[in-house]
Amino acid sequence: MKNLQNILLLLITASVFLADKLSIIKIGNFELFFYRLFVIASIYFIIRYKYKGEIRAKYSFLIILIVLYSALSVIWSPSLNTFISEFGVILFGCFFLLFVIGIVERDIQIKNIILIWLIGAFIINILGIYEVLNSEYFFSVDESLELSNSRLLEDIGFFVPKSVFSNQNNYAYFNSLTFLILTGAFIKFRSINIFYKLLFITTIVSCIYLLLHSYSRSALIASFLGMFVFYLIFFIKKRKILPIFIVLIILILVYFVNIDSIELLLGAIIEKQASTDDSVRSKYYMTLLKYSLNHFGIGMGPGSSIFALNGSSPHNHILQFLVEYGFFLWLFFVYLLFKMFKRLILSNDPLNLMLGVTILMYPIHAVGPSSMTTESFFWLWQAILVIMSNNSTRLNSNIKNIPLIANKNIL
Repeated sequence: MKNLQNILLLLITASVFLADKLSIIKIGNFELFFYRLFVIASIYFIIRYKYKGEIRAKYSFLIILIVLYSALSVIWSPSLNTFISEFGVILFGCFFLLFVIGIVERDIQIKNIILIWLIGAFIINILGIYEVLNSEYFFSVDESLELSNSRLLEDIGFFVPKSVFSNQNNYAYFNSLTFLILTGAFIKFRSINIFYKLLFITTIVSCIYLLLHSYSRSALIASFLGMFVFYLIFFIKKRKILPIFIVLIILILVYFVNIDSIELLLGAIIEKQASTDDSVRSKYYMTLLKYSLNHFGIGMGPGSSIFALNGSSPHNHILQFLVEYGFFLWLFFVYLLFKMFKRLILSNDPLNLMLGVTILMYPIHAVGPSSMTTESFFWLWQAILVIMSNNSTRLNSNIKNIPLIANKNIL
Protein backbone atom coordinates (compact mmCIF):
# COMPACT_ATOMS: atom_id res chain seq x y z
CA MET A 1 0.00 0.00 0.00
CA LYS A 2 2.87 2.37 0.81
CA ASN A 3 4.47 1.76 -2.58
CA LEU A 4 1.15 2.45 -4.30
CA GLN A 5 0.89 5.79 -2.47
CA ASN A 6 4.40 6.77 -3.52
CA ILE A 7 3.78 5.82 -7.16
CA LEU A 8 0.61 7.90 -7.06
CA LEU A 9 2.61 10.80 -5.56
CA LEU A 10 5.04 10.72 -8.51
CA LEU A 11 2.19 10.50 -11.04
CA ILE A 12 0.08 13.23 -9.49
CA THR A 13 3.09 15.57 -9.22
CA ALA A 14 4.11 14.91 -12.83
CA SER A 15 0.53 15.53 -14.02
CA VAL A 16 0.79 19.10 -12.68
CA PHE A 17 3.11 19.92 -15.58
CA LEU A 18 1.11 18.18 -18.32
CA ALA A 19 -0.81 20.34 -20.77
CA ASP A 20 -4.56 19.72 -20.71
CA LYS A 21 -4.54 19.11 -24.46
CA LEU A 22 -1.94 16.37 -24.07
CA SER A 23 -3.40 14.68 -21.00
CA ILE A 24 -7.12 14.60 -21.68
CA ILE A 25 -9.23 11.46 -21.56
CA LYS A 26 -12.47 11.66 -23.56
CA ILE A 27 -15.39 9.33 -22.91
CA GLY A 28 -18.26 10.51 -25.09
CA ASN A 29 -18.94 14.09 -24.06
CA PHE A 30 -17.13 13.61 -20.76
CA GLU A 31 -13.57 14.94 -20.42
CA LEU A 32 -11.11 14.09 -17.67
CA PHE A 33 -7.46 15.18 -17.30
CA PHE A 34 -4.72 12.98 -15.83
CA TYR A 35 -4.30 15.47 -12.99
CA ARG A 36 -7.94 15.15 -11.98
CA LEU A 37 -7.92 11.39 -12.49
CA PHE A 38 -4.99 10.98 -10.09
CA VAL A 39 -6.59 13.37 -7.57
CA ILE A 40 -9.75 11.23 -7.58
CA ALA A 41 -7.58 8.15 -7.00
CA SER A 42 -5.95 9.86 -4.00
CA ILE A 43 -9.21 10.46 -2.09
CA TYR A 44 -9.10 6.97 -0.56
CA PHE A 45 -5.70 7.74 1.01
CA ILE A 46 -6.70 11.25 2.12
CA ILE A 47 -9.47 9.80 4.30
CA ARG A 48 -6.93 7.59 6.10
CA TYR A 49 -4.30 10.27 6.82
CA LYS A 50 -3.47 11.78 10.18
CA TYR A 51 -1.85 15.18 9.62
CA LYS A 52 0.99 15.39 12.15
CA GLY A 53 2.80 18.59 13.08
CA GLU A 54 1.47 22.07 13.84
CA ILE A 55 1.65 23.59 10.34
CA ARG A 56 0.46 20.45 8.59
CA ALA A 57 -2.51 20.03 10.95
CA LYS A 58 -3.55 23.69 10.82
CA TYR A 59 -3.23 23.96 7.05
CA SER A 60 -5.21 20.76 6.46
CA PHE A 61 -7.89 22.19 8.76
CA LEU A 62 -7.97 25.38 6.66
CA ILE A 63 -8.34 23.34 3.47
CA ILE A 64 -11.24 21.35 4.94
CA LEU A 65 -12.91 24.61 6.00
CA ILE A 66 -12.48 25.99 2.46
CA VAL A 67 -14.06 22.88 0.93
CA LEU A 68 -16.99 22.90 3.36
CA TYR A 69 -17.55 26.63 3.04
CA SER A 70 -17.36 26.43 -0.75
CA ALA A 71 -20.00 23.70 -0.80
CA LEU A 72 -22.26 25.64 1.58
CA SER A 73 -21.91 28.88 -0.41
CA VAL A 74 -23.94 27.42 -3.29
CA ILE A 75 -26.95 28.63 -1.27
CA TRP A 76 -26.05 32.31 -1.69
CA SER A 77 -23.73 32.20 -4.72
CA PRO A 78 -24.63 35.00 -7.20
CA SER A 79 -24.13 32.70 -10.23
CA LEU A 80 -24.77 28.96 -10.13
CA ASN A 81 -22.96 28.25 -13.42
CA THR A 82 -19.85 30.14 -12.33
CA PHE A 83 -19.99 28.44 -8.93
CA ILE A 84 -20.08 24.93 -10.43
CA SER A 85 -17.10 25.66 -12.69
CA GLU A 86 -14.95 27.30 -10.00
CA PHE A 87 -15.96 24.88 -7.23
CA GLY A 88 -14.57 22.00 -9.28
CA VAL A 89 -11.22 23.77 -9.63
CA ILE A 90 -11.04 24.48 -5.89
CA LEU A 91 -12.12 20.96 -4.94
CA PHE A 92 -9.45 19.25 -7.02
CA GLY A 93 -6.79 21.70 -5.81
CA CYS A 94 -7.68 21.12 -2.17
CA PHE A 95 -7.73 17.33 -2.50
CA PHE A 96 -4.39 17.43 -4.33
CA LEU A 97 -2.87 19.50 -1.52
CA LEU A 98 -4.28 17.25 1.21
CA PHE A 99 -2.86 14.16 -0.51
CA VAL A 100 0.64 15.60 -0.96
CA ILE A 101 1.01 17.02 2.55
CA GLY A 102 -0.43 13.81 3.98
CA ILE A 103 1.89 11.39 2.22
CA VAL A 104 5.24 13.23 2.16
CA GLU A 105 7.17 12.21 5.24
CA ARG A 106 10.58 11.15 3.92
CA ASP A 107 13.24 13.57 2.74
CA ILE A 108 13.74 11.75 -0.56
CA GLN A 109 10.10 12.43 -1.49
CA ILE A 110 10.76 16.18 -1.37
CA LYS A 111 13.82 15.68 -3.57
CA ASN A 112 11.71 13.74 -6.06
CA ILE A 113 9.08 16.50 -6.16
CA ILE A 114 11.77 19.13 -6.84
CA LEU A 115 13.26 16.94 -9.58
CA ILE A 116 9.85 16.49 -11.24
CA TRP A 117 9.35 20.28 -11.09
CA LEU A 118 12.77 20.71 -12.73
CA ILE A 119 12.01 18.30 -15.58
CA GLY A 120 8.48 19.63 -16.04
CA ALA A 121 9.71 23.23 -16.22
CA PHE A 122 12.42 22.26 -18.70
CA ILE A 123 9.87 20.69 -21.08
CA ILE A 124 7.35 23.53 -20.68
CA ASN A 125 10.04 26.12 -21.38
CA ILE A 126 11.21 24.32 -24.51
CA LEU A 127 7.72 24.97 -25.86
CA GLY A 128 7.93 28.59 -24.68
CA ILE A 129 11.26 29.16 -26.42
CA TYR A 130 9.85 27.57 -29.59
CA GLU A 131 7.00 30.11 -29.49
CA VAL A 132 9.39 33.02 -29.06
CA LEU A 133 11.70 31.92 -31.87
CA ASN A 134 8.86 31.12 -34.30
CA SER A 135 6.42 33.88 -33.24
CA GLU A 136 3.56 31.40 -33.10
CA TYR A 137 1.79 29.39 -30.42
CA PHE A 138 2.50 25.70 -30.06
CA PHE A 139 -1.15 25.07 -29.17
CA SER A 140 -4.07 26.72 -30.93
CA VAL A 141 -5.62 29.76 -29.22
CA ASP A 142 -8.81 31.75 -29.67
CA GLU A 143 -8.89 34.65 -32.10
CA SER A 144 -8.95 37.38 -29.42
CA LEU A 145 -5.67 36.16 -27.86
CA GLU A 146 -4.09 35.75 -31.28
CA LEU A 147 -5.09 39.29 -32.26
CA SER A 148 -3.91 40.73 -28.95
CA ASN A 149 -0.47 39.17 -29.28
CA SER A 150 -0.19 40.14 -32.95
CA ARG A 151 -0.58 43.75 -31.84
CA LEU A 152 2.02 43.22 -29.10
CA LEU A 153 4.43 41.71 -31.62
CA GLU A 154 4.02 44.75 -33.83
CA ASP A 155 4.27 47.29 -30.98
CA ILE A 156 7.14 45.87 -28.92
CA GLY A 157 9.01 43.76 -31.44
CA PHE A 158 8.88 40.37 -29.72
CA PHE A 159 6.41 37.53 -29.30
CA VAL A 160 4.90 36.93 -25.85
CA PRO A 161 4.79 33.15 -25.16
CA LYS A 162 2.26 31.20 -23.13
CA SER A 163 3.44 27.56 -23.65
CA VAL A 164 0.90 25.19 -22.02
CA PHE A 165 -0.88 27.94 -20.08
CA SER A 166 -4.07 29.83 -20.87
CA ASN A 167 -2.31 33.21 -21.13
CA GLN A 168 1.10 34.84 -20.88
CA ASN A 169 0.57 36.29 -17.38
CA ASN A 170 0.05 32.86 -15.84
CA TYR A 171 3.10 31.57 -17.73
CA ALA A 172 5.17 34.48 -16.42
CA TYR A 173 4.06 33.68 -12.86
CA PHE A 174 5.10 30.05 -13.39
CA ASN A 175 8.55 31.06 -14.63
CA SER A 176 9.05 33.54 -11.80
CA LEU A 177 8.16 31.01 -9.10
CA THR A 178 10.17 28.29 -10.84
CA PHE A 179 13.21 30.57 -11.18
CA LEU A 180 13.23 31.26 -7.44
CA ILE A 181 12.58 27.69 -6.27
CA LEU A 182 15.06 26.05 -8.65
CA THR A 183 17.75 28.59 -7.77
CA GLY A 184 17.36 27.74 -4.08
CA ALA A 185 17.40 24.02 -4.90
CA PHE A 186 20.48 24.39 -7.14
CA ILE A 187 22.47 26.11 -4.38
CA LYS A 188 21.39 23.42 -1.94
CA PHE A 189 22.22 20.53 -4.28
CA ARG A 190 25.27 22.07 -5.99
CA SER A 191 27.36 18.95 -5.32
CA ILE A 192 25.15 16.84 -7.63
CA ASN A 193 26.51 15.27 -10.81
CA ILE A 194 27.16 17.19 -14.00
CA PHE A 195 23.94 16.07 -15.74
CA TYR A 196 21.71 17.58 -13.04
CA LYS A 197 23.88 20.69 -12.84
CA LEU A 198 23.40 21.29 -16.57
CA LEU A 199 19.68 20.62 -16.29
CA PHE A 200 19.34 23.10 -13.43
CA ILE A 201 21.39 25.78 -15.20
CA THR A 202 19.59 25.31 -18.53
CA THR A 203 16.15 25.50 -16.92
CA ILE A 204 17.03 28.54 -14.78
CA VAL A 205 18.45 30.32 -17.84
CA SER A 206 15.29 29.49 -19.81
CA CYS A 207 13.16 30.95 -16.99
CA ILE A 208 15.08 34.25 -17.12
CA TYR A 209 14.94 34.37 -20.92
CA LEU A 210 11.19 33.73 -20.99
CA LEU A 211 10.55 36.15 -18.12
CA LEU A 212 12.17 38.88 -20.20
CA HIS A 213 9.80 37.94 -23.03
CA SER A 214 6.78 37.75 -20.75
CA TYR A 215 6.05 41.48 -20.70
CA SER A 216 4.92 40.93 -17.09
CA ARG A 217 6.00 43.56 -14.58
CA SER A 218 4.89 41.68 -11.46
CA ALA A 219 6.73 38.48 -12.46
CA LEU A 220 9.96 40.34 -13.26
CA ILE A 221 9.86 42.45 -10.09
CA ALA A 222 9.12 39.42 -7.89
CA SER A 223 11.92 37.40 -9.54
CA PHE A 224 14.74 39.89 -9.21
CA LEU A 225 13.60 41.47 -5.93
CA GLY A 226 13.17 37.97 -4.50
CA MET A 227 16.67 37.03 -5.64
CA PHE A 228 18.12 40.19 -4.07
CA VAL A 229 16.38 39.53 -0.73
CA PHE A 230 17.46 35.88 -0.78
CA TYR A 231 21.14 36.69 -1.32
CA LEU A 232 21.09 39.50 1.20
CA ILE A 233 19.78 37.16 3.91
CA PHE A 234 21.90 34.22 2.72
CA PHE A 235 25.10 36.28 2.81
CA ILE A 236 24.31 37.62 6.29
CA LYS A 237 23.67 34.07 7.54
CA LYS A 238 26.39 32.14 5.72
CA ARG A 239 29.01 34.76 4.76
CA LYS A 240 29.47 32.81 1.52
CA ILE A 241 30.03 34.49 -1.83
CA LEU A 242 30.17 31.42 -4.12
CA PRO A 243 26.38 30.97 -4.60
CA ILE A 244 26.10 34.65 -5.55
CA PHE A 245 28.71 34.16 -8.28
CA ILE A 246 26.83 31.10 -9.58
CA VAL A 247 23.68 33.10 -10.32
CA LEU A 248 25.65 36.15 -11.51
CA ILE A 249 27.34 33.93 -14.10
CA ILE A 250 23.93 32.65 -15.22
CA LEU A 251 22.59 36.22 -15.52
CA ILE A 252 25.69 37.36 -17.46
CA LEU A 253 25.33 34.34 -19.75
CA VAL A 254 21.72 35.24 -20.52
CA TYR A 255 22.65 38.90 -21.09
CA PHE A 256 25.46 38.22 -23.54
CA VAL A 257 23.45 35.74 -25.61
CA ASN A 258 21.93 38.78 -27.29
CA ILE A 259 22.53 42.17 -25.69
CA ASP A 260 20.46 44.12 -28.21
CA SER A 261 17.39 41.89 -27.83
CA ILE A 262 17.45 42.04 -24.03
CA GLU A 263 17.84 45.82 -24.04
CA LEU A 264 14.85 45.98 -26.41
CA LEU A 265 12.83 43.74 -24.07
CA LEU A 266 13.65 45.76 -20.96
CA GLY A 267 12.97 49.01 -22.82
CA ALA A 268 9.56 47.73 -23.90
CA ILE A 269 8.67 46.78 -20.33
CA ILE A 270 9.76 50.19 -19.01
CA GLU A 271 7.71 51.85 -21.75
CA LYS A 272 4.74 49.70 -20.76
CA GLN A 273 5.04 50.89 -17.18
CA ALA A 274 5.11 54.53 -18.32
CA SER A 275 2.15 54.19 -20.69
CA THR A 276 -0.11 51.79 -18.79
CA ASP A 277 -3.19 53.21 -17.16
CA ASP A 278 -3.33 51.46 -13.78
CA SER A 279 -6.69 53.06 -12.98
CA VAL A 280 -8.48 50.03 -14.49
CA ARG A 281 -6.81 47.67 -12.01
CA SER A 282 -7.47 50.15 -9.19
CA LYS A 283 -11.16 50.23 -10.11
CA TYR A 284 -11.24 46.43 -10.09
CA TYR A 285 -9.69 46.31 -6.63
CA MET A 286 -12.02 48.95 -5.22
CA THR A 287 -14.99 47.11 -6.73
CA LEU A 288 -13.90 43.88 -5.05
CA LEU A 289 -13.40 45.59 -1.68
CA LYS A 290 -16.81 47.28 -1.89
CA TYR A 291 -18.40 43.98 -2.92
CA SER A 292 -16.87 42.30 0.15
CA LEU A 293 -17.94 45.12 2.50
CA ASN A 294 -21.47 45.14 1.06
CA HIS A 295 -21.74 41.50 2.10
CA PHE A 296 -20.21 42.18 5.55
CA GLY A 297 -17.01 40.27 4.78
CA ILE A 298 -18.90 37.04 4.21
CA GLY A 299 -17.37 35.06 1.35
CA MET A 300 -19.75 34.73 -1.58
CA GLY A 301 -18.25 31.46 -2.80
CA PRO A 302 -16.00 30.28 -5.64
CA GLY A 303 -16.22 32.47 -8.74
CA SER A 304 -18.03 35.34 -7.04
CA SER A 305 -15.08 37.70 -7.67
CA ILE A 306 -15.51 37.13 -11.41
CA PHE A 307 -19.22 37.84 -11.09
CA ALA A 308 -18.49 41.06 -9.20
CA LEU A 309 -16.33 42.24 -12.13
CA ASN A 310 -18.86 41.25 -14.81
CA GLY A 311 -16.79 38.33 -16.04
CA SER A 312 -13.34 39.92 -15.82
CA SER A 313 -10.54 38.21 -13.91
CA PRO A 314 -9.66 39.84 -10.56
CA HIS A 315 -5.86 39.79 -11.17
CA ASN A 316 -5.34 39.86 -7.41
CA HIS A 317 -5.41 36.58 -5.53
CA ILE A 318 -5.43 38.27 -2.13
CA LEU A 319 -8.65 40.15 -2.88
CA GLN A 320 -10.09 37.17 -4.74
CA PHE A 321 -9.64 35.01 -1.62
CA LEU A 322 -11.22 37.71 0.57
CA VAL A 323 -14.29 38.09 -1.67
CA GLU A 324 -14.84 34.37 -2.25
CA TYR A 325 -14.09 32.90 1.20
CA GLY A 326 -14.68 35.75 3.59
CA PHE A 327 -12.64 37.72 6.10
CA PHE A 328 -12.12 34.97 8.72
CA LEU A 329 -10.84 32.29 6.33
CA TRP A 330 -8.70 34.94 4.62
CA LEU A 331 -7.24 35.94 8.00
CA PHE A 332 -6.54 32.29 8.84
CA PHE A 333 -4.76 31.88 5.48
CA VAL A 334 -2.60 34.99 6.06
CA TYR A 335 -1.79 33.78 9.58
CA LEU A 336 -0.57 30.42 8.27
CA LEU A 337 1.49 32.10 5.54
CA PHE A 338 3.15 34.19 8.24
CA LYS A 339 3.82 31.11 10.40
CA MET A 340 5.38 29.29 7.45
CA PHE A 341 7.37 32.35 6.44
CA LYS A 342 8.81 32.77 9.93
CA ARG A 343 9.95 29.15 10.10
CA LEU A 344 11.42 29.09 6.60
CA ILE A 345 13.14 32.47 6.60
CA LEU A 346 14.98 31.65 9.85
CA SER A 347 16.35 28.46 8.33
CA ASN A 348 19.99 28.06 7.31
CA ASP A 349 18.95 25.78 4.47
CA PRO A 350 19.02 27.63 1.08
CA LEU A 351 15.90 25.89 -0.28
CA ASN A 352 13.90 26.62 2.85
CA LEU A 353 15.14 30.21 2.83
CA MET A 354 14.11 30.64 -0.82
CA LEU A 355 10.67 29.18 -0.08
CA GLY A 356 10.34 31.83 2.62
CA VAL A 357 11.25 34.46 0.02
CA THR A 358 8.51 33.15 -2.31
CA ILE A 359 5.99 33.82 0.47
CA LEU A 360 7.41 37.34 0.82
CA MET A 361 6.97 37.82 -2.96
CA TYR A 362 3.43 36.41 -2.90
CA PRO A 363 1.68 39.85 -2.76
CA ILE A 364 3.63 40.88 -5.89
CA HIS A 365 2.97 37.61 -7.68
CA ALA A 366 -0.70 37.83 -6.71
CA VAL A 367 -1.41 40.81 -9.00
CA GLY A 368 0.01 39.19 -12.16
CA PRO A 369 -1.91 36.07 -13.23
CA SER A 370 -5.59 36.13 -14.10
CA SER A 371 -6.07 33.53 -11.37
CA MET A 372 -3.67 31.51 -9.24
CA THR A 373 -6.04 28.79 -8.08
CA THR A 374 -6.69 27.56 -11.63
CA GLU A 375 -3.02 26.60 -11.95
CA SER A 376 -2.19 23.28 -10.32
CA PHE A 377 1.45 24.30 -9.70
CA PHE A 378 0.09 26.92 -7.25
CA TRP A 379 -1.28 24.08 -5.10
CA LEU A 380 2.03 22.20 -5.43
CA TRP A 381 3.90 25.30 -4.22
CA GLN A 382 1.57 25.52 -1.22
CA ALA A 383 2.11 21.83 -0.45
CA ILE A 384 5.91 22.25 -0.53
CA LEU A 385 5.64 25.26 1.81
CA VAL A 386 3.56 23.28 4.31
CA ILE A 387 5.84 20.22 4.25
CA MET A 388 9.13 22.11 4.50
CA SER A 389 7.95 24.53 7.19
CA ASN A 390 6.37 21.68 9.17
CA ASN A 391 9.63 19.70 9.13
CA SER A 392 12.11 22.56 8.72
CA THR A 393 14.34 21.71 11.71
CA ARG A 394 14.69 18.03 10.87
CA LEU A 395 15.07 18.55 7.13
CA ASN A 396 17.77 21.19 7.59
CA SER A 397 20.13 18.61 9.04
CA ASN A 398 19.17 15.54 7.00
CA ILE A 399 18.11 16.36 3.46
CA LYS A 400 21.43 17.74 2.22
CA ASN A 401 23.08 14.34 2.68
CA ILE A 402 20.64 12.43 0.46
CA PRO A 403 21.69 11.74 -3.17
CA LEU A 404 19.35 13.28 -5.72
CA ILE A 405 16.86 10.63 -6.78
CA ALA A 406 18.86 7.49 -6.21
CA ASN A 407 17.16 4.75 -8.21
CA LYS A 408 16.77 2.44 -5.25
CA ASN A 409 15.00 5.18 -3.24
CA ILE A 410 12.45 6.35 -5.78
CA LEU A 411 9.60 4.63 -3.92
